[in-house]
Amino acid sequence: MKFLCLHGAYGNIPAAKVQLGPMIDILEADGAASFDFIQGRVPVTPPPGFESYFGPGPHFRFLRDRGEAEASAVEGIRVFPEADTPEDALRALMPAGEAKIGFAGAREAALEQLYEALDADPEICGVVGYSEGASAAATLIYDEQERMRSEGYVPRIKAAIFFMGWPALTSESVPALSDEIEDLLEVHSLHIIGANDPYKDGALALYNLFDDNMAIFFDSAGGHTIPRHGKLLQELAEAVKGLIVNVHEDDSVQLPEPVKVAKRLDSAVNIPDLSALKLSHP
Repeated sequence: MKFLCLHGAYGNIPAAKVQLGPMIDILEADGAASFDFIQGRVPVTPPPGFESYFGPGPHFRFLRDRGEAEASAVEGIRVFPEADTPEDALRALMPAGEAKIGFAGAREAALEQLYEALDADPEICGVVGYSEGASAAATLIYDEQERMRSEGYVPRIKAAIFFMGWPALTSESVPALSDEIEDLLEVHSLHIIGANDPYKDGALALYNLFDDNMAIFFDSAGGHTIPRHGKLLQELAEAVKGLIVNVHEDDSVQLPEPVKVAKRLDSAVNIPDLSALKLSHP
């Protein structure tokens, strides 16, 4: 199964390859999966004091919020509200009116890029998203399922792996929350969530968007980071393999056929002497 990988805010492809590298090495070694990477198109500068945290630039995002991302990303960590449910916490953090203004245009631009990536590679049928990349990936899934119901579109994404993250954005450019939408997302999904993640409520709200029968919860027992070492890494790889097995065993899922590349006849190869094939006249 081929997955499209989306980095987090202030990320890039090189950083994402380092973060996901240990997991990918295990899964590609036994042929369980393959991975392609995509880079956001919104150039950004890390907040002051966070330059080393995000690694070498240039840095990018998939979704820009209000043009003030450099401040809001840090502020959100410090003042994430407490609430009875993850959905209430998201509503308190991003009131619908402010979210709609803040993400205006961001959703459409991200979807345009993601659909371009799907069109360019017919073998992609899974997605991996970290942090903001998880929200962008979920937005793609949300949009695919909306299009399926409204126009008969056949969704490309059959499996999703979310490292932390936030809910999808609706067509109104507001977070899709499970207690506000009519239909949960019916895609096989694996949600890696850390108990010490300051954005944990965002990740839980994302998890709640997906059908309980198709969603796997994985507690990383950490913060806003991707497991890269030891027993936890091995358990993560096994969870991803389990997700892939679930997709293949689901009779309702139609996976793409591998693309067959025709072999080219190189002019440098030795070609038999065709004169030997001439018919002799009696």
